[in-house]
Amino acid sequence: MNLIDPEGAQRLAQLLRLLGIPRRLQILSLLLEGSFSVGEIKARTGIGQPVLSQQLGDLRRGGIIMPRRQSQMIYYSIVNESVARSVRTMLSLLEPGRAFASTVDIASPGVPRRMSAHSAHGNLPS
Repeated sequence: MNLIDPEGAQRLAQLLRLLGIPRRLQILSLLLEGSFSVGEIKARTGIGQPVLSQQLGDLRRGGIIMPRRQSQMIYYSIVNESVARSVRTMLSLLEPGRAFASTVDIASPGVPRRMSAHSAHGNLPS
């Protein structure tokens, strides 16, 4: 039997509370596709700026996402494959037959992710 100890149960409960907010799940499902700027996240999710900033801050402080500054822009990525796998597992509970993004750009400071429409013209990686 794999009985979790009380400390581990407490840490896991905190993590689940962190992930149990619909807007955070929207953000994380988007970040499965790669690294996005705050403006891109706002446009793609429809979450307003003040709420988005709060949710990104909570996810960052919780060790779920990592920011990367590129010039004046900040791009967010899921911090590691383990977190990405957990998000995909949670999303699969909604649609068991659907395959969610199987690869994710893991946060690595200073490493370009993908080219967005904005960066293709301005030569800034996003």
